[in-house]
Amino acid sequence: MQLKKDFDQKKATIQFHQPQRFKEELWKIQEKLECYFGSLVGSNVYITPQGSQGLPPPYDDVEPGDLLYLPRGTIHQADTPLGTSHSTHVTISTYQNK
Repeated sequence: MQLKKDFDQKKATIQFHQPQRFKEELWKIQEKLECYFGSLVGSNVYITPQGSQGLPPPYDDVEPGDLLYLPRGTIHQADTPLGTSHSTHVTISTYQNK
C-alpha cells in the first residue's frame, strides 16, 4: 500500500534490480550479451508515473548501450508525459572489463 501511495501521490519511480531473475526472456538476452562481450551484463527496470521524471538527469560510467547508444558520461533523462499512466523501461549494461 505504501509503494502505491508513493507512486501515485509522491510521483516516485519504482526501480527493480536484477529483473532477469523473474523474466526468462531477459535472462536469455543477458546471457547472449555476456558471451558476446566477455563480461557480466546487468539490468534494471524503471516504472515512472505520469507527469514525472523519477530521477534527476544521470550519466552512466559503464560501457555504451546497444539499442540506444549513449556515450559514457552522457547526461540523459526520460519524462512520462501527462495523459500517460506510466512509463516502463529496461536498462541493460555491460560491466567494465579492467
